[in-house]
Amino acid sequence: MSRSLLWSNGWVLLCVCAALSQTVKVRADTDPDPLEACVEHLDEARMAELSSFTEQSLADQRLGSSLWFSGWMAFNVTNVSLGAWQMAVVDNQIEFDGWLVSTISASTFLIGASLMPPPGLYAARRMGKLRGDTPAQRREKLRQGLRLLDRAAQAEANNTSLLAHMLGLLLSGLSTGYMYIHNRHTDDWPQLHTWAWVQFGATLVSAEATIWTVPRRARRDVAYVREQLCTESRPRPAPTAAAPSLSVAFAGSYAGLRLRF
Repeated sequence: MSRSLLWSNGWVLLCVCAALSQTVKVRADTDPDPLEACVEHLDEARMAELSSFTEQSLADQRLGSSLWFSGWMAFNVTNVSLGAWQMAVVDNQIEFDGWLVSTISASTFLIGASLMPPPGLYAARRMGKLRGDTPAQRREKLRQGLRLLDRAAQAEANNTSLLAHMLGLLLSGLSTGYMYIHNRHTDDWPQLHTWAWVQFGATLVSAEATIWTVPRRARRDVAYVREQLCTESRPRPAPTAAAPSLSVAFAGSYAGLRLRF
């Protein structure tokens, strides 16, 4: 197989992995309780308290998000540069394939993070640009700020979800499988085993390190807003008598029956 064709196959794999790596969970449009819903029931004093908390939270997130984003971008840019240089100078096909899949793995992060940077990078500045001269403007500013805070929390949850771990494992498996399939006629199996499994381990460790270093500030602050700052502001409906009902409850990987009285 010519190297030009190899490059084209590699970039097809890159596009597939980049698309998979950006699969996100989207909140259902029928969500009855979005975070900004409590703004409608706040008086001026509570609105000022929540607005101050939200602005401080978004400002505090900027440092963690910047360190995570810039650190992993630098790491993967270095990885891509080193891989491109090695592919230009090596003559061994196994080594070439090892650097190729390493470059592709690093490129998936660069593409994904460039297209969808963490909201903590820009949320504080975006909220700071909103006007807050009148009560209506202050209420809308708070609503937009809570929306940004919720978006940051969703991004953190997506980047540390089970799906993110599975995609890291999938990318590692695809890299190793590609090396074995493309070099299946080699006479140097010990070298192939070494390069393939070193590549598998390096890709998986890098993916897991990226996941485990994702900041968690936004999720903690969203939970605090829901439990402390928004709960008391919402009108509590009067208790009503409900008829007994039987429903099926699904949670994770199991299903069960729930009897309500």
